[in-house]
Amino acid sequence: MKKNFILLLVTMCVFALSSCGSDEPSNPINPSPKDPSTNTTDVAVSGTVEETGAFHAVINGVVNLDAITASYSSVEIGVEWSNSDLFSTKQRVEASGVTGRKFRVRVIPLLPNTKYYYRTYVSISSLSYDYYGETYSLTTKNMTESDKIVDLGLPSGTLWAAMNVGANSIEGYGDYFAWGETSPKSSYTSYNYMGNDITSAELPAGRDAATANWGSDWRMPSLDQIKELIRECNWQWATLNGINGRLATSKRNSNFIFLPAAGFRLGASLNGAGSYGYYWSSTRYDVDDGLAFDSDGVRYGSYFGIRYNGLSVRAVRVSKN
Repeated sequence: MKKNFILLLVTMCVFALSSCGSDEPSNPINPSPKDPSTNTTDVAVSGTVEETGAFHAVINGVVNLDAITASYSSVEIGVEWSNSDLFSTKQRVEASGVTGRKFRVRVIPLLPNTKYYYRTYVSISSLSYDYYGETYSLTTKNMTESDKIVDLGLPSGTLWAAMNVGANSIEGYGDYFAWGETSPKSSYTSYNYMGNDITSAELPAGRDAATANWGSDWRMPSLDQIKELIRECNWQWATLNGINGRLATSKRNSNFIFLPAAGFRLGASLNGAGSYGYYWSSTRYDVDDGLAFDSDGVRYGSYFGIRYNGLSVRAVRVSKN
């Protein structure tokens, strides 16, 4: 009886809000079919797209929550998106704040030139119940050359590449390199390793995989630059286009890079792909230092074992010019 009364109360609140009008934005984009199993009401009203880029979208949403929030303390508001208009697989971003009945969220990471479906959601945990707004669609922009350089607002001024050396997309694994070698190969062993002659503290430009493959403006990051990246970003385990990895979002601006968990190569085998990410540093120490991560965390240090292993390379530069 109590449960029925609560559901009745929610229904009455929704009716009252609907009868008072809504703040639904004008000019909605590309309406698409709704999943008939969802609970679409005027509690959640999907908004318009304010901005799209190659890898992100900014969406303005509207919610009609006056009576609901007065009755329930645990209410989550945000936007969910999917490649399917039925939302068979989906991701969510929770709004960090709601001003009046409106909110704004930045949806990341997205793929370039890709169609996505999105809708506003309101989740009431005490009822195990979600409300959804109308389903709309957006298409991200094509990737340009400038999109390949990411300014995270770091104190050092370091700019990070958007993708791995050898990759054609931000989620691509790319090529694997032994430390001090500039070309990928079919097998990574101590017998065919060519970097034992390097004795300098930093890799020479001619032995830097980033410089050799992308030009003199690029280089492998130093250990200090990797430490800065770890310190100055919020890190999230994420999946992009079916690829696991770490999303590093700047604490100083809203820009981000996605680092796929590409594993490492030893001999002819690829190990740990989808579970671990290992990225070389240009800095040589008594042990091999670089960037390492999995679903539990992000760290730097000697997690790579031996320099002849094939690891990923994410390039950096100090100026866009």
